[in-house]
Amino acid sequence: MYGKFLELSSDTCVNRAIPVIEDMMKDGDNRFVKYYAKNALQNLLSMYEERENGFTKQLDDLKAKNADSQRISTLQKKSESADDIAKKINLALGQ
Repeated sequence: MYGKFLELSSDTCVNRAIPVIEDMMKDGDNRFVKYYAKNALQNLLSMYEERENGFTKQLDDLKAKNADSQRISTLQKKSESADDIAKKINLALGQ
């Protein structure tokens, strides 16, 4: 439930939630809590990896079309943000 909520939330919210879900995954009361916490992190990871790939493709397209630098820099920031969050999730999963 919380994982689905986070999929629709902002990057800031996801950044704040990663340590909470990590704690639930490591110190959960039972195996179901641990399983669903790990599952939520894995789903978030795949979502952010897909975002990063999409941003990279859009960047390549913009660079090929010689688009303005403002649009390119905006997409680069979004791509870097998605990459940073994916790295944090990987660390939380121990990968």
